[in-house]
Order: sequence, then structure tokens, then C-alpha cells
Amino acid sequence: MYNTPMKQITALICFCFLAVWAITGNTSSQVPPDTDTHRDVHFPYEDYLIIKYLLHLHAFEKAEALIDKFLEKHPHDPFILTEKAWLAHKVKNNPDEALKCLKKSKTLYPNYYYSNYLLASVLLSQYTQTAGANTNHKEREKKVEEALKYLDTAAADNPEFHDGYFLQGVILSERGKYVESNRAFERASRLKETAESYDYMAYNYNRLNDTAGEILSYQKILELNPFDYRALRALSQIYLEKEDFKQAAHYLEKLYSRNPDDQKLSFEYLYSLFAAGEIDKFMELTKTIDVSSKPMLTYAKALILSHRGKFDEAEQLLKAARNLDTASYILLADIYLRKQEYYQAYQVIEKIENPRGNPMYYSTRLHTLAMLNMNQRIVNVFKHIREDERILGHLRENDYYTILFAYAHLDQADNVREVVHFAASQLKEKSKSLLDLIHLLRVFSPEKKINASIIGKKMAFDRNIFLILTLYKNQHQYENAVALLKELCKEADNEDPYVELCDIYREQGHLQRAEKMIKKLQKRFPDSTLVKNYYAYFLALQNKNLEHALQLSADTLASTKGSTNPAYLDTYGYILFRLGRLPEATKYLEKAYQKHPFEEEIMEHLVDCYKHSQNKENSRIREIYQKAIDNGVDFKDQLIKKIQGLKNKK
Repeated sequence: MYNTPMKQITALICFCFLAVWAITGNTSSQVPPDTDTHRDVHFPYEDYLIIKYLLHLHAFEKAEALIDKFLEKHPHDPFILTEKAWLAHKVKNNPDEALKCLKKSKTLYPNYYYSNYLLASVLLSQYTQTAGANTNHKEREKKVEEALKYLDTAAADNPEFHDGYFLQGVILSERGKYVESNRAFERASRLKETAESYDYMAYNYNRLNDTAGEILSYQKILELNPFDYRALRALSQIYLEKEDFKQAAHYLEKLYSRNPDDQKLSFEYLYSLFAAGEIDKFMELTKTIDVSSKPMLTYAKALILSHRGKFDEAEQLLKAARNLDTASYILLADIYLRKQEYYQAYQVIEKIENPRGNPMYYSTRLHTLAMLNMNQRIVNVFKHIREDERILGHLRENDYYTILFAYAHLDQADNVREVVHFAASQLKEKSKSLLDLIHLLRVFSPEKKINASIIGKKMAFDRNIFLILTLYKNQHQYENAVALLKELCKEADNEDPYVELCDIYREQGHLQRAEKMIKKLQKRFPDSTLVKNYYAYFLALQNKNLEHALQLSADTLASTKGSTNPAYLDTYGYILFRLGRLPEATKYLEKAYQKHPFEEEIMEHLVDCYKHSQNKENSRIREIYQKAIDNGVDFKDQLIKKIQGLKNKK
């Protein structure tokens, strides 16, 4: 070999001179003709190098001319015959000529690795071309077996020949011998790493259900080309299926950076970001990608906006989207609930005809009915789903409390007791709250007088106590209710139990006692909108100090969420009604009614406005009552009588 720099430079100059000489047309050999007719092989190196160089430059016509000229003088040279076969096979697409040259070459040099490799390649191409034709299957398979034998011979002659192992791997893969195929590709890769080898290996591992091997193969491709589309795409899909969204997002990000206009890719990238919890990156990307055509992504963006308190943006996004799915409708209903637009939430949830087993559907439906005080409807839903284990398996503790309160408001204490035991048995994890309620129902039974001394200091005004109080009030057990609340108020650090106690005093007719307590509450909780609204409504019911009541109510509406609260809107409108300011009163009461049309007090306040209006709009009153009746409110029987009364007056 050329073991000094000077010799290397000299050899390179000579090689370049020979190449230029060949390209310019001086293809006649400078070597004297072979006079030794007894030698089987004559190998003039300069001609062979020129042929190889011309082939490298894709100067196929010049190479073929030089090959033919060479074979005229040396027809028994297996190496040049093999080069001619390569031209016939790869360039001229003439397999017959290629086979003819290769068989002659193989006769002269049976083990020559390159001629054996080309023989296998030609046979494989013939096998592939006849795959869909009406040919003898055995004959086709025979060609494959023959090709594999040639490749074994090639590997024995030259164990360092990459292409032979690669072709062997291809054939074995196509025959379904995936393990053997990968062994051949591993040998090929040790000699020369190529994306093609690893791509085949990934395919083989996929067929073998070896995900780890498949991932490793694609990662090898990315080491060779970090932005290889097929490898990135395959890896992203593997990790999406494995629900490893962080890894999926890693590969999809690379794909997206090179293919930002690929819509399918963009949507997958967004999905993986959302699922991986990369929320800020997801939201930033949605500024430039329209997600309205993809229900899942629309839902994801709206959900994030909702969690960030941007309910109006979330609502508009969902309303503008196309083809919303069930989850998106449920989310829209939840947004309306958070905005205290209960009737709009009800309209959305009632439109869902096929919840498709969505676990959030029944929770949202129950919650919506609860906010509209439609207790009988809640009970009916529970009776419908009680025997369906699939649905019951998704009900949460809060859902059962919604059902329990519905029974309590309907004054069905026995059903409350039965359902609380049922709920405790259904929940997979024991609910301390429900177990406490079971105990409380034994201790604070509506049928017996309360023993206030058993109330512990740790007992708080929570939903369990509120449920007990609801049962007491339904049965007019005010003495028990007052005793319980007085004990709770001793430890209370918020206004809730005090306001509840004031309301019981009012219902009992102890108005002075109630007002005295409210004034104390105002001093203790001066910023409480609950106290202000309750006092304003209390004064309106007594029809006194209405200007002061109006100012208190105005303060509640000026608070952060006051203007959206139907109860606060109703209080303000009712005070205006008491003041005789009917147009203004109607405006605010209509706002409250639109949000909560099945609240009995809101309905009656609005009806009073229309009754006292100049035109006495009975048609609007009937419309209000009929809407509640049609939707199955708890007090529909009373409303039917009221409509009948309007007809009689007519």
C-alpha cells in the first residue's frame, strides 16, 4: 500500500490522469495485448480502475463502451463480466443479459462475492416482479432459495461485504423470517450503518411485537439523521399508543419544526402537549393553529381557559367550534354553571342524546338539576341509573350528596337513610363524610328532640349538618334546628351558620331577633356579600328601609360575581318592585329568571311585576308557569292551578 505521503500523492495524480484520459475518449489500453493465451485471468488494473471511476460518475455509456472493448480482448475476466452484468441489471433493466454475464462470470470464478450478490439481486427482482402474476408459486420460491444460497457464497468469499448481508436481510424479512432477517441486518450494520438497515429491523421488530427493539432501531436511524421523517413519525406513534405523551411530544416537536403546515401532525403535537401537561406550550401553539375542526383539541383549549377562569373565552370557543363531541357539551354546561347561568347549562345538558358512557355526563346533569332546585328530576335520574353498574362505578361522593339533598328537600328522610348506606357501599374507597352522615342521622333524628351537649367542638357547619337542618325544617322541627345551630355558631369562623339561624328565626316569625342578629353579623363580617344580600332581602320582605336595602343590594351586585348571581339579581329587582319602580324591577328580575327560571321565588317576583304592570301581561305569566311545568319542577301542581286561575279571570 501507499505508506508515505509522497507515494499517496503520486498515486492520486496518476489515478486522476487516468480518469481524465478515459473521459476525454482515450479509452484504448496502454497495456500490451495479452500474449499468454494459457492464463485464465488477465487483470489490467488501470482499465479496471477507469471503468469503476466512470461507473461512479454515472458515465454509463462510456463505461459500457470501455467494458465491451476490454471483453473483446479478455472475454474470460469474471470481474469485468460482473460489471457488465451490473449495468444490464441496474441501468438497462435487462435481467436476461445480466444473468448471462453472471453465469459466465460464476463459471470462471464460482465464489466471487460480487457476482453471487448480483445473481441473488436479479433473482429477487424477478421474484418481486412476478408477485402479483399468475405464476407457479413453487418456481418463485425456488428463485428465493437460490438467491439465499448465492448470498451465503458471497458472505463466505467476502465476510466484509455489507450489501450481501443487507440483501439477505431483505429476503428473509419478506419471507416472514424476522429473527433471521435481523441477524443479517445486524451483520450489515456492523460493517456500515445505514438508515435502510435499521428501518427494516424496526419493521421486523414490529412484526415480532418487540416494541423495545423497534424503538432502538428508529433511534439508531435518528443518530444517523436527527430529522428522519419516518423514524420520528414512527416513534411518535409508538409513544402515543403507549400513552407516554411526553416522549411523543419530543418527537412530534421535531417533526412540527420541519413541517408546520402539516395539519394532522400539528393536531397530534397539540394533543401530546396537552396530554403531557405542557399547558403553556399548548396554549401558545393554539394561537397559530385553528383547532375548531378538532373536537378533542377544542375541548382541551376550552378546558384550560375554564380552569384559568376565562369562562367567556372558553364559551365562545366551544360555541364557534364545529362538530362538538359529548365531552365538549358537558364542558360547556359546566362553564355555564360556573357563570351561574343555570338554565343555559340545563339546555346544553338536555340536548345530549347519547352520552356514550361519558363518566362526567351524569355528574354534570345531576349538578345542573340541583342548581335549578329540580329535586324530583334528580331522584328520577338516580332511579334510572341505580341498576347500571357501569354508571354507578363513575359516580363520585359529590354526586351522591346531590341525590341525598334531593331526597331531603322532598322531605323523604327514610330514602335519605337508605341512599346514604347505598352510597357508602358503592364507593370504592370509604367516604369518611358519608360514614359521619350515617352516624349523624342516628343521633339527630327528626323524630326526637336534639341533645345539644353531644355536639363536639370539632363539628363544623358542613354539608352533613346542612342536610340534617333541611330535614328539620321540612318537618318544622325548628327547636331542634335552632339548638343545633346555636352550638355550631359558638365555634363558627364564618357567617354561614349565623345566616341560616337568622332565616329560621324569620320563618318562625321572630323578626326582631333575626334582625338583631343580622346587624351583629354586619359588624362581624362587614364585607360579606351573603350577609348584605340576606339583610337586603329581609328588609324587602318586611317592606321597610327599602332605600337602605337597595344600597345593600347594589353593593352585592358591585362585587366580583354579584352581577352574575341570580339570587342577588332577584333581591335587587324585588326591592325595586317594592319601591314601585316596575320597569327597572322587571329588567333585573328577567335577568335573574333567565339564569334560574325554575326557582319559585324568582318566578313569583317576576310574575308580580307583570301583574302590576299596566297591561297585566297574562300571556307572559302563563309562559313562565308553563315552562316550569313542562320541565317538571317540584311544585308544578301548584303552577297548574295558578294557570287555571288566570284562565278563569279571562
